[in-house]
Amino acid sequence: MDNKQNEDFEVLWFSLTPKERKIRVEKSISIIRKVAYKQVKLLKEYEESSAIKDVYYLYVFRTLEDILDNFDFVLKLGKGSSRRFAPYPTRAIIENTFRLEYFTKQSADTKNDIATREFLRVIKRFYDKDNDEINRKSLREMYDGFAQGGQYPSIDKAKDDDPFPNMYILTKDTIFSEKNWYFQYQILCEATHRKLVGIITSQDEVSEYVNSLMYLQNIMSEVIKLTDLYLNNVTQLEVINAIKNADAVIKKPKHKNKQ
Repeated sequence: MDNKQNEDFEVLWFSLTPKERKIRVEKSISIIRKVAYKQVKLLKEYEESSAIKDVYYLYVFRTLEDILDNFDFVLKLGKGSSRRFAPYPTRAIIENTFRLEYFTKQSADTKNDIATREFLRVIKRFYDKDNDEINRKSLREMYDGFAQGGQYPSIDKAKDDDPFPNMYILTKDTIFSEKNWYFQYQILCEATHRKLVGIITSQDEVSEYVNSLMYLQNIMSEVIKLTDLYLNNVTQLEVINAIKNADAVIKKPKHKNKQ
């Protein structure tokens, strides 16, 4: 949006009550959600097929599943008195999405390496914290299964190193449409600690929840774009239309609003 469009939208947005904003954003998000779940269904069908798959595909699918699980969790929080906790899963979604964007830009070999190291890191963490020898043996076997090839250290020598850059780097190098994501991410981090947002604002719970939904509306639009790349653009038209229609719901002129 240009400056005039931004100003017009701000005038419209602040003329709405918190409840009206919540209704609009929930309707907008439901449009994005419908496409996201269709995409994951298609990915699931591919996962269950007999086609030979690189290990990185497993990382993509598990990441998208986690994003959608947290997405639905945010929406469930909005139906009760715990909506103030919405920034927690929203923050997790943003972190996973930026990691997935970074991952998507890599070569196939690098994707496989990152995915392998990520799985090994998680297994290693459970292994170090479990004192049951039967469980440790099972985790060691799982680790060895992912680490086959010899280029990764044994589970006892491995370090818990994150294969992804930090969020500052991830948001700095992004191609996502929002240009100030690191600042937005910092605000969410403060919200989860109940510090900055609680100090500089006096919003009611509905307004705070709507803020989380607005983050979701923006980030989930990027998620369905990324997912479409792994589906060889078979949902491209649906993605374009969903983002367009979701945006129209948010910006619908008030005098035409029949809510």
